[in-house]
Amino acid sequence: MNWTVVVALRSVRSAKSRLRPASTSAQAHQDLVSAIRGDTLQAIAGAGLVARIFVVSDEPGHGVDLVQSEPGLNAAFAEAVATVREQSHRAPVAVLVADLAALRASDLDEALRLAAATPRGFVADRDGSGTTMLTVLAGEPFRPSFGPGSALRHAESMTALPVDVRLRCDVDTPDDLGVAAELGLGERTRAILAARGLPPLTSTRHD
Repeated sequence: MNWTVVVALRSVRSAKSRLRPASTSAQAHQDLVSAIRGDTLQAIAGAGLVARIFVVSDEPGHGVDLVQSEPGLNAAFAEAVATVREQSHRAPVAVLVADLAALRASDLDEALRLAAATPRGFVADRDGSGTTMLTVLAGEPFRPSFGPGSALRHAESMTALPVDVRLRCDVDTPDDLGVAAELGLGERTRAILAARGLPPLTSTRHD
């Protein structure tokens, strides 16, 4: 089964404000956000079960397939999935957050293999409250509900997918980045941290 993976990108100028303390300047912060996104997209592209990556954003840019017409992450994902289905109504679709700094292609392949056996699936974040991925097979309704407490809402109509922690480790804060570093960062993020001389990464929480 070949999947289309939808990724939503917010402008780096306004994205990840809670991660800002991990950087020494505004430019360093934007570079870090871009690196995390780049590593996430590289991992997705390396997954054998992914046939296409579809990027939706709040602004036009290189590699953007769709500029969302309504604000918000849920609106972006809903519009993107509808567009993908117009182009290929038989394709299973996964939507993925773009801040999975420790993600590996093999993690995503394993998750998609599990997702192929359920009409609608979701992956909760490390804390179990948020969501990092939704999956939906062809013909199934898609109703994203990202935001605080989203895992509980998604669990009402979707099946939880038991996946590796690297697919659950979204990076919103410096502490999250520390956990991702322990799991193994992608090459872009490692290079940015080394080049910019960012503060040492330490985590106060462990899974």
